Amino acid sequence: FVVFKTDLAPDALPTAADGSVDEEGEGVELIDEIEDIAVGDTPTLTVTLDAGSYVFICNIVEEEGGETIAHYQEGMRVAFTVE
Repeated sequence: FVVFKTDLAPDALPTAADGSVDEEGEGVELIDEIEDIAVGDTPTLTVTLDAGSYVFICNIVEEEGGETIAHYQEGMRVAFTVE
């Protein structure tokens, strides 16, 4: 679970070769994240956000049946605005 400040569309973030989002890429500012959330777990992330555009994403990349699956590329992302 990663929070970025960005003016980019949620499906246009800079990516690495494996399909994950480049967390230090151009056009994104990493705000905070929670890594490796276990199934059924419900951690809390509290952040203070200035007005602007943001994106939540899942940046997990898995190998499944010899195929690389990037959760971001599978649509695990959403944009939101703070006013």
